[in-house]
Amino acid sequence: MTMAATVKHALRRVLTSGLTRRSSVVLTGLCVGLALQLPGAVVAQPARPFVFGTPSSPSSPLGKWMRQVYTEALRRMGMQIEVVEAPLKRLALMTQNGSIDGEFSRTPAYAAEHPEMVKVETSLLSAVFSFYAVRPMPELGSVEAVLRGQQQVIYHRGVVGCEKLLQGRLPAERLNVVTSTAHGLEMLRLGRAQLFCEVSSEMFNERLSHSMSEHKQLYKLFDAAPPVPLNAYVLAKHADFAVRLGTTLKQMKAEGLVDRYLREALQ
Repeated sequence: MTMAATVKHALRRVLTSGLTRRSSVVLTGLCVGLALQLPGAVVAQPARPFVFGTPSSPSSPLGKWMRQVYTEALRRMGMQIEVVEAPLKRLALMTQNGSIDGEFSRTPAYAAEHPEMVKVETSLLSAVFSFYAVRPMPELGSVEAVLRGQQQVIYHRGVVGCEKLLQGRLPAERLNVVTSTAHGLEMLRLGRAQLFCEVSSEMFNERLSHSMSEHKQLYKLFDAAPPVPLNAYVLAKHADFAVRLGTTLKQMKAEGLVDRYLREALQ
């Protein structure tokens, strides 16, 4: 006997003999079972959170700030957020394979190399690509001077601005790559490299995440280019979401909420 026939039979019994407590329970169960078998019946599932990636830990000032800003923005949009922490290069691979939906903070140079991503128009901060060392080097005031020199140079993998400045322009024996800002600073401290190209926002975040005495001998030699805006980027299939998020972030900035969250994170 099919589920529909079973329910029909149960209804006939109820109508002819009256609805007892037991028959009511049985009938309710049968009706639920029938509903689940009906064509097109869908069991409601909770909405999947939107997954953002970032290299910044939740305990770091910028990591805490960005999580707070985007969590509030998505709350206003009626959505849940999930944040994945990973190195920049791995995050790029994760967006390409669809493991995450977007990233909190990337430069325009990143977008030029990743057409599968679209920009969230509202920028929260700006950054610049700079060269750092553990001692002053007044003779090095430009990228051209670095290229002519003999120093060992490192850069943070995934920081596209530094990659473009150095890859293919320095001999391979003079150029190395690190997977994090902390790794780069450690190589400088140990003398395994003399110059470190990094985006200022990551350096700022790293220095605030530790005691200043750890990096008291760190010097910024020069900025390699003018400041650039940092924006969130999401997969192109989420283009409508990007527009809505940009509008929401713009409203939050106008309210002074973004700046307030930053002050709280820096405390």
